[in-house]
Amino acid sequence: KSLLQVFLQHHPEYRLSNSIVVSGSSRTALGFLGFHCGISEVIVADLSWSYEHCFPSIRAVPLTEEYALDIDGLIHTVQEHVAANPRWNEFGAVVLNNPHNATGRVFDEAGIRTLITWLLEHHVYVIDDLSYQEVAPAADLPGMKTLRQIADDLVRSGTLSEEQTSKVITVHS
Repeated sequence: KSLLQVFLQHHPEYRLSNSIVVSGSSRTALGFLGFHCGISEVIVADLSWSYEHCFPSIRAVPLTEEYALDIDGLIHTVQEHVAANPRWNEFGAVVLNNPHNATGRVFDEAGIRTLITWLLEHHVYVIDDLSYQEVAPAADLPGMKTLRQIADDLVRSGTLSEEQTSKVITVHS
């Protein structure tokens, strides 16, 4: 409990009632989500860290030629999964890691806002893998927002409801 309380002092965007400490690494937490918490299929940005040991089914969407997120490609892939199984959003998710492992790219916040707004409006789980949150190949840290912080901004602006943002899951390590 004390570790969690100290962590939440540094990350006030998270709620104590929705937070848990897992012994191990982000792989451990992601594996719990994939093999014990009902998220069995994920869509990831290609070239991402290997999620194959964390989730039973993975679908990678290529990055753009500039190594940016393909927002339209990710949305289209989710639409394909939902068309094949209208209940996909009950066990499927999109995983983002930012900065991106392995390219080191910090993704455009406006694009991320567009993507998570669409995903959360369609009740799709979004997993924010923050293993590299403060690690980037740069002289200074870029200070990008977490998906939880962006989701909270979208609630404050009236774009999303608090209930919709309950589908954001964050994993730190």
